[in-house]
Amino acid sequence: GAICVRLGYGYGTVRVSGNICYGNYAPNGPGITMMQGENGVIERNLVYGNTTVLPSARRGAVFVWAEDVTVVNNTIADNSLGLTVLSSTNVDARNNIISGNSLGGLELQTDVGGNSDVTYDYNDVWSNGAMNYIACAPAPHDLAADPELFNAIQGAHFLAATSPCIDAGDP
Repeated sequence: GAICVRLGYGYGTVRVSGNICYGNYAPNGPGITMMQGENGVIERNLVYGNTTVLPSARRGAVFVWAEDVTVVNNTIADNSLGLTVLSSTNVDARNNIISGNSLGGLELQTDVGGNSDVTYDYNDVWSNGAMNYIACAPAPHDLAADPELFNAIQGAHFLAATSPCIDAGDP
């Protein structure tokens, strides 16, 4: 993938922030992968147009397989799969736009072991292939609305002035 972080233990917090990840092909997490360790933050990234080469592997463009990870304020759009959390502990995903991913939006995957203390809320999960949510259900404050991204064809992914995502995040 474009950014792959193996966290380790006891090294402090690792931040992946303010990146544009576009047009990557990989079997696992073609945009941003955070795995094998603790204390990570994935924030304010634009992840779009990435393809999971092995769709049967079902790893999202943003892929978390770790402990104590926050995924916040990202736009994850127009990939093969959006956000996948696999066998992780204490993951918090909120205020993300997860839209237009062809195989699905938000997935909690347990094929290697269970997830525990995974929370997600205040995300806009909309128009993601066959399923917006895979092995999970919408959270109480999630939106299911067109985020009204414009200039997406050119890769800019700005919110239109009328977007329902404006001021809809976690207070």
